[in-house]
Amino acid sequence: MLVETPGTDEYTGRSVSFEEDAHESGVAMEEDYALEEKEDIPEYAILAAGRSSGARPLARNLMEELDEVVGQNQHLEMTTMRKERMMTMTRNKL
Repeated sequence: MLVETPGTDEYTGRSVSFEEDAHESGVAMEEDYALEEKEDIPEYAILAAGRSSGARPLARNLMEELDEVVGQNQHLEMTTMRKERMMTMTRNKL
């Protein structure tokens, strides 16, 4: 059955039609969209993939370097100051 879409010719200058039945059964439509069954991904594979980006090791390396340069106590003070600033900024936005 040829189904014509009404009103498209006023925008494009031509009509559009599709060669499918507008009243196709639900079973036939489900066959078109059948999903492939996949097996579950093991947890160890997910954990390994999550660390493959190198983001965590890079962050750890930067923290270690910061500790070496400024010392552990100064680092803790800096972290506390950052948290206080963030809380103040958040309160000001509310």
